[in-house]
Amino acid sequence: MAFPELVAHLVNAKIGAPKQMIGTSMHQLNEAMRKRVAAAMEKSGWQMDPETPAISAVRCWFYSVNIHRGPRVAAMVSQDLYRSVVSGDGIIAELLRRDPKHKPFEQYLGTVAEFDSLPEASQRDLGKKNTVIACLAGFARTTQTWGLAPPLNEVPGLHFVAIDWKAKNGAHVLRSGLAIGDAPLTKEDLAEIVSIQLGLHLARCPQESPIDF
Repeated sequence: MAFPELVAHLVNAKIGAPKQMIGTSMHQLNEAMRKRVAAAMEKSGWQMDPETPAISAVRCWFYSVNIHRGPRVAAMVSQDLYRSVVSGDGIIAELLRRDPKHKPFEQYLGTVAEFDSLPEASQRDLGKKNTVIACLAGFARTTQTWGLAPPLNEVPGLHFVAIDWKAKNGAHVLRSGLAIGDAPLTKEDLAEIVSIQLGLHLARCPQESPIDF
């Protein structure tokens, strides 16, 4: 499954205005777990990227993050992909047409599992990253989190973060977070969003604590 023109600009991190977290309430998370989350973000080697976004980019960023390994892919998306997520047409409709047997969250988890199994050199391939972002976009559209997103003309920018981890009970857990800001999220921003979502989830499902945490 190839989607060569989904990502207007692959990003790492860039310091910008403070980010506003949307649709979350602060839950206490074990300090040891919080430190492990921060360490995973740091271990990923995610660094600031000075490149200028492509002209087709809109102020919407998607992030694929695994609690154990840190960020996989971060992208400032194209106008076409953003419109597709809003409308359900275009790329999103194509995803469902190509794989009607699986729900969007299943498509996404299957795609990232395949991506994680690739050698590091193959993970740098733009086509592989585009496929992750395409399936992430399909998943995003189905979430209550995306339903909280205001129109782009009302905010400096949107950041949708898909967070997954392998749980001690064998489940592959998938959560999502949303933030508002005018620049890519930093590792510190991502660690905070991941910590919030992990705390929220464990408050309801303590049996789904990440393995090795």
